[in-house]
Amino acid sequence: MGYHKRQIDTEAYMTLKQKVATLLTEKELEYKDLAAAIGVSQASLSRSLSTGGIRVDSLAKIADRLNVTMDSLLSD
Repeated sequence: MGYHKRQIDTEAYMTLKQKVATLLTEKELEYKDLAAAIGVSQASLSRSLSTGGIRVDSLAKIADRLNVTMDSLLSD
């Protein structure tokens, strides 16, 4: 099995990172809670959101944990 990454342009991944941060705040969660829920380290989650190199399955888990759709995370 290979890794499936979706490379996100700079403007979009900042939006993704901001959306995740906003949703975490709304749900009174922290990055460490989200990282544990999706099975990655906090450092790995932060790096993925910062670089825009995030696996599709990880993005799906993030959306599921935050109770939103993947489309809503990626849309403007």
